[in-house]
Amino acid sequence: MDLEGLGGEVSFRDKVLWVFVSPSHCFEALKERPDWLKAWLLVAAIGLLPGIVLLNTVDLRPIAAEAVDKVEAAKAEAEKDHVPMSEQERDSAIDQFVKFQWVMATAGSAMMSFIRLFVAAGAIYVLARAFAIAPAFPEALSVWAYASIVRIPEVLLIVAASVATKGKGFNLESLFGEWAVTPIWQLVISQFDPFSIWQLVVAALGLSLVCGARKAKGFGVMAAMWALWWGLGIWNLTHPTVPPAGG
Repeated sequence: MDLEGLGGEVSFRDKVLWVFVSPSHCFEALKERPDWLKAWLLVAAIGLLPGIVLLNTVDLRPIAAEAVDKVEAAKAEAEKDHVPMSEQERDSAIDQFVKFQWVMATAGSAMMSFIRLFVAAGAIYVLARAFAIAPAFPEALSVWAYASIVRIPEVLLIVAASVATKGKGFNLESLFGEWAVTPIWQLVISQFDPFSIWQLVVAALGLSLVCGARKAKGFGVMAAMWALWWGLGIWNLTHPTVPPAGG
């Protein structure tokens, strides 16, 4: 595809639009000049919204007070000479708990988004070798960062649900029963989430275009990545980090 007919250098705004309506245009532009930072910043910024909206919707102080009181009770039980907190110290601990939740919803969320981007790009970089594709790491970053943009509508739906239900969101248990919140069903939902599938399809197309490879190879890499996610999810289910009670 000749991008000169599209007006020379392609703007970031156009690439964001194209990733939804014509991914080939977007990744042909990225083939000429890999660019992942702006895409990641957009995805990370939008990704902050659910946590911020939730924290503005839910009163955290009662939750914080309950958490602080549980810690205080545990200390009192474990330490014979434990000195109870004063009311001022308790209020300070509650304030610190609330501030920590805000830090996790902002800086923590952005950091996790950055880590996920590099882990996913690293997986693409390694798995692509098995399919005789050799993307440079910046190309792998660009492919995954721009493919992640298609999940922005999902984030906005989550925000809308949080606002509409005053922080409760959609309750799968009330809709489908207790089985809907079991770990294995949560894993299935996460793997067959239509936005996740959409992201993988866009990434497969992007990888094949950026690397000049056949589409079958791009889809093969993403299928392998999807299988890897399944494997990690099953491993987490069978190797819980929290030991069972009495263990």
